[in-house]
Amino acid sequence: MSKGPGHIERQLAEIFEKKPKGIFSTVELCLKVYRIRTVKKKHRVAVLRALKGIARGTMPTLWRQAPKHSRNDLWFDYRAWSEVTGSAGAMNPRPRKR
Repeated sequence: MSKGPGHIERQLAEIFEKKPKGIFSTVELCLKVYRIRTVKKKHRVAVLRALKGIARGTMPTLWRQAPKHSRNDLWFDYRAWSEVTGSAGAMNPRPRKR
């Protein structure tokens, strides 16, 4: 079906390559990929789907943390931030908020 990563996955992979020690929120990633002012649900869904695609393929060390009272998950490379608690791999169910 697919012939490789789509343009959103490629842009996200490039963002994580440029800043391997970066921690990015979902909204922040949407703003960087789409270059828009306001993030809508369609943007969030597309970026979340692409992040899971990256975690399945080229970047299995992609993890996320769910901060309490926020719908913005934080995404990071586990190799650089292995000491972060309350996080889980991107392919796992969403971690409990702490």
